[in-house]
Amino acid sequence: MVGTNENSDEFLDAAMRFETTALALNQFIAGRINFSDYVDILETCGVDIDQFLTAAIDNLALVY
Repeated sequence: MVGTNENSDEFLDAAMRFETTALALNQFIAGRINFSDYVDILETCGVDIDQFLTAAIDNLALVY
């Protein structure tokens, strides 16, 4: 099937980025990394930091 390897590579890349961000979140919550390092990891994984921070601020506003 044409494109199977490319699709597999994209899937594996997305899975690795998801796992990396999940591990970073766990490390941040456990206090092993600071917020700046956490955001750097997210950015490296392709997360739109402006969108992420806007969502975080919006969520905090709901809590407080």
